[in-house]
Amino acid sequence: MSHTPNRLWTLADLIVITWVTIVSGTLLLLAWLGSSGTIDEASQQRWTAVGIAGLILSGLGTAYCLVRGRRALGRKLSLVTDAAVLARGAFAHSSDQIGDGSQPRLVASSDMTFFHREGCMFSEGKRLRAETREEHERAGRSPCLACLLELAS
Repeated sequence: MSHTPNRLWTLADLIVITWVTIVSGTLLLLAWLGSSGTIDEASQQRWTAVGIAGLILSGLGTAYCLVRGRRALGRKLSLVTDAAVLARGAFAHSSDQIGDGSQPRLVASSDMTFFHREGCMFSEGKRLRAETREEHERAGRSPCLACLLELAS
């Protein structure tokens, strides 16, 4: 399974967000400096309009950031969900085999909520015992999503 960095935003997204922040911040600063230096009401209204434009741009930049991040998160969640659906039952059958042709050992400890394939990164360094899928499920444990993703790849 190839591992890609877990980033919600691309470099292009970060560049857009940075520039929107710089421009909106500059507009707000100019509006404050412009309106604070005069007592002329018409001039203050123009600078207030500049400030409002800065706030609107800032809001749009924030919305862009949230939408892009949410879409990326949704895509990642979709991959996990799809992999879980594809691998559903992958632990259940004796025909499920790992590279050397042997049946994978399913391990857990009594205080775990998930059971794992032997060698799963989430089970490393723990004192575990091997049981059948049925025994794990009777104990209230569910299959580990990382193990399901590995089986699906």
